[in-house]
Amino acid sequence: MVPKSIVSASLAVLGGLIFCSGAEASDFACWQPNKALLAANESGGDYWTKERRDRAVPENDGGAITAPEPGKLAATRVDVTQTPFKYGGKLFYTRDGVDYTASAQFVAEDNVLLAAAHSMWRGDKHAVNVVFYRAYEDGEGTRFVVDQAAVLTDWIPISPNPPSAEKSALDYAALRTTASSDAGKFVLSKDGTFTAVKMMGYPGNFGDGNYMYKQDSTKLAQVGGSYLAAPTEFGTGASGGAWFVPDNSIVSVVSAQIMQGKTLAMTGPAFTDTTEAMIAFVKGGCK
Repeated sequence: MVPKSIVSASLAVLGGLIFCSGAEASDFACWQPNKALLAANESGGDYWTKERRDRAVPENDGGAITAPEPGKLAATRVDVTQTPFKYGGKLFYTRDGVDYTASAQFVAEDNVLLAAAHSMWRGDKHAVNVVFYRAYEDGEGTRFVVDQAAVLTDWIPISPNPPSAEKSALDYAALRTTASSDAGKFVLSKDGTFTAVKMMGYPGNFGDGNYMYKQDSTKLAQVGGSYLAAPTEFGTGASGGAWFVPDNSIVSVVSAQIMQGKTLAMTGPAFTDTTEAMIAFVKGGCK
């Protein structure tokens, strides 16, 4: 891990990672997660076979509370051809030698995804072999390869910590795809005045993670740079899925479950100018 204190220039390349400083007092750590995958594709191979995707482990933040049994609340399967669900899909990647799956969606730009930082980087390991299947359903979807990925540099030292509202504030990642979305994208919202909110993603406790689900929830509070909402029944694999409001703007992404008093709540980061700067940074090739 590279200490943030050694990044003195506006751009520095260290250990294959690009660090950008001076954006809203935060730095971005960017990497190219698919050099090997792109090379394999050029020779006719594909790392993410259907069998490998089926075996991928649903992601969580290392301390998520077991979700309630399906059907006890209000999570329902959605039609992935409809707005805004068609903007989202299932993310596949390898981290520290393990194949994982999580959720993501196109946001703000036609070729940029927002996902959870805890999927893309934990401890001293970042994700490789990153692909996104838009509108994934039972093994099928439109495939996109990711050629740039970034998290906040401030995320790196806290990434192994147990889930908390403070950690959740930094829990987002931006990913650039080599092709533009064929179905549109979410509008990013920094407006935290919402109350009613919906969440979407691929929780492993519903349909074995093979289908997209949504749930209705209510914002309970904003704690620093993160939101708390309940009820929640999404289990592992929903990480990075959108929180969206009635006008279909995205206001956060699924981070982790924590106890708020006696209530099981979902945390999610509040988007800021830094979020917009990260999206622009990644869209520009981390330059």
